[in-house]
Amino acid sequence: MNRSTSSPPSQRNSATVTPPPLREITSHTAPESCQRCNSAARSTFILLRFHRMGASRRIKVARVYDDPGLDDGERVLVDRLWPRGFRKGDPRVGRWIPKVAPSAGLRKWYSHETARFDEFAARYASELDDGEGAAALAGLREMLRDGPVTLVTAARDLDGSHVAVLLRLLS
Repeated sequence: MNRSTSSPPSQRNSATVTPPPLREITSHTAPESCQRCNSAARSTFILLRFHRMGASRRIKVARVYDDPGLDDGERVLVDRLWPRGFRKGDPRVGRWIPKVAPSAGLRKWYSHETARFDEFAARYASELDDGEGAAALAGLREMLRDGPVTLVTAARDLDGSHVAVLLRLLS
């Protein structure tokens, strides 16, 4: 763009901007048959196209009191009790699956004592092996196949709660 600075702005011609020439855009729908792509590029394309993101990258853990992130996917509350101060339609909660949470007896026995965590994890995993817990866990696995999932809980200590056990079972 070339503008003259010798004349006042009212007398200058309006500048015309010409866009740069566009390159030809081509798409590769079948890179296996493309002669421009080498075999490494074809392999990378196939790998990226058919690679399923691992479960560890598709599942996250957060507190229900945290605001939802853009990459959270579907938020699932995995507590047996509804968190205090939340209405039923709150977007921070998402879907509620209380059957995947530990039983009331196990939750009271554990009482978030870190010395009991290994025993708690074993008992909780055995609760999820059969009955309603197994069906709820299978539902969570199905949701993971559909897209990213964020497990939300009201617990303060995420590493010492049932969510850590769920994360290990789902990964």
